[in-house]
Order: sequence, then structure tokens, then C-alpha cells
Amino acid sequence: MQRDNMTYDAVFIVDDDPTINLVHKHLVKKISMAKDIRTFTDPGKALKELREELPKCDKRLLVLLDINMPEMSGFEFLDKASLFPGVDVHTDIIMVSSSIDPRDREKARTHPLVQYYISKPLKKDVIRDLIRDRSLMTA
Repeated sequence: MQRDNMTYDAVFIVDDDPTINLVHKHLVKKISMAKDIRTFTDPGKALKELREELPKCDKRLLVLLDINMPEMSGFEFLDKASLFPGVDVHTDIIMVSSSIDPRDREKARTHPLVQYYISKPLKKDVIRDLIRDRSLMTA
């Protein structure tokens, strides 16, 4: 399968706030980092789709993950996702949160699946720089 110039094959935006999902989806489209952009207000559905995508070895996925969600926290999501074979190889995860709790920031920073922790809302230049840096590291 020939890869195009997109940084990711798919981006999963996981946040319980549909407005945030819409704003972040628009930003991801604007940056042209992926053709397949999926939004989830239910982290359980995001996990299910992530598990289905991972066996496709040519896939490179980005997950933009909120921390504080009512059904499942971002950290619970990470714990469940860490059990999926290949998640650490095929997936970049960026925690995107409005939390000001330093413990959340530290917990995200030290989690093996999390590449970055950034504050909401996403900003075009910040996300573009993070993705570019991450792409250079994994190229």
C-alpha cells in the first residue's frame, strides 16, 4: 500500500464535549495531517475502533485524548489501550486537557503511551510543531 504525504492515517479525537470535538476536528483538517478524522464523545467506542484499527500494520494513528470524561477518564482509556498489541508502535497519544491539576500533568508525562500533554483548546501552531517533531522522531 502506497502512503501519501499525510502524517497519520487516522486521528481519533476523544472528548466528551461535542463542541471541543468539532473545533479540534476542524483544526486537524486545516493542518492536513490525516484524511480520516474520527470524533468520539464515548471513550468506549473510541477504544473499540482503536482495537479494530491496530491490526492493520500499515496504520499510523494519532489519539487526541481528554482526561476528564464522565464514562471513562483518559487515564482509564490509556490503561485499557495499553493492553492492545501494537498500540505502542502504531499510535501516538497526546493528552489534551483543561485540567490545571499538576498531578494530571505529571501522570500524563510519565505514562508510557503519552507523547505530550497540552492544554485545551488545541492551537494550530502547537499541534503542528508537536506532530512535526514526533514525525521526525518516528521517521
